[in-house]
Amino acid sequence: DPSDGLITKAVSIAKKFASMRSRPLFILIHTIDGVGLSDDFSQRSLQALTKSSEKESCRMIRLAASVDNINAAMTLWSPQVEHNFDWAWKLINTYRPFLNELQDGPQTTIAKKKQKITGTHKTGVAVLQVLSSLAPRHTEVLQLLVDIQ
Repeated sequence: DPSDGLITKAVSIAKKFASMRSRPLFILIHTIDGVGLSDDFSQRSLQALTKSSEKESCRMIRLAASVDNINAAMTLWSPQVEHNFDWAWKLINTYRPFLNELQDGPQTTIAKKKQKITGTHKTGVAVLQVLSSLAPRHTEVLQLLVDIQ
């Protein structure tokens, strides 16, 4: 399997990096569950990179990542891969409507996600129209209900 060879390279890079550094490197990833990184190979490669960079019981390569899907841990990683990442989970919600967040992203991704969210189904369009017409106070109440769940 060619991906195993690349993961082996990630391990050797991490070990070499750890042997040369006295301070850790932090890698920031926006939307680790996005299209480009959500496959098993990418996740195993990132996990190998961090886990293999240990020096004196301290990882020299560390990740800080955001997710769009609150259930990312269940859908992205096997229990072993998740354990090796050793995430410290923090809930940091922007409370911005998802379509507004998409406007800040790359145009190609925006178009795909808007199409996926709104779709051509009348039900999806109707739901978006109802949500966009809510008064600010009603939006706050709805957000509280979502947080409670």
